[in-house]
Amino acid sequence: MRSFDDAVQQRERAKAERVLDEDFALVLVHPAPATMPRARWLEVLQDCVVHSYSVQEQRIDRSGDVASGPQQGSHAGHCAGRGPERIVCDQ
Repeated sequence: MRSFDDAVQQRERAKAERVLDEDFALVLVHPAPATMPRARWLEVLQDCVVHSYSVQEQRIDRSGDVASGPQQGSHAGHCAGRGPERIVCDQ
């Protein structure tokens, strides 16, 4: 999960592509419920500047060299020239 967190904060698409499963989806719960499929999330990653990032809860299941599980966190930043916003998400 640390590799995922690093990919978000450093805006590294190649790293995100390596660590995200094909079925990954970003699920936002605030400011409004929304789901962003993996392909779209990878498209906008470069346009998002993260000012703060925190993980409140994480549950990890491991099998060999694969880890998965839900993570609840929040970050503040801006995307594609839009103003600052705070996002709460389950990943």
